[in-house]
Amino acid sequence: LANATRESEELRLGASPRATLALAAMSRAGAYLEGRDYVVPQDAAAVFLDVMSHRVKLSAKARISGKTAFDVLAEILRAVPQPALHK
Repeated sequence: LANATRESEELRLGASPRATLALAAMSRAGAYLEGRDYVVPQDAAAVFLDVMSHRVKLSAKARISGKTAFDVLAEILRAVPQPALHK
């Protein structure tokens, strides 16, 4: 997900390494609140928009189109396939 923000043409500045660490920490916190000691892809997806929305910068094209960082990140979240869990 973080790499996809760096490759997006709608973002002038994607997620930094510190933003990626924040995403990992919040994913772990979400898993903990769900009673698990491990993170699943849904944990990262659940916090992705809130963690990243203030850590990226929109491109001029995206701003002119009226998009917000939240909009662009939601598109990225939908476009990046979640890893499959094997049981």
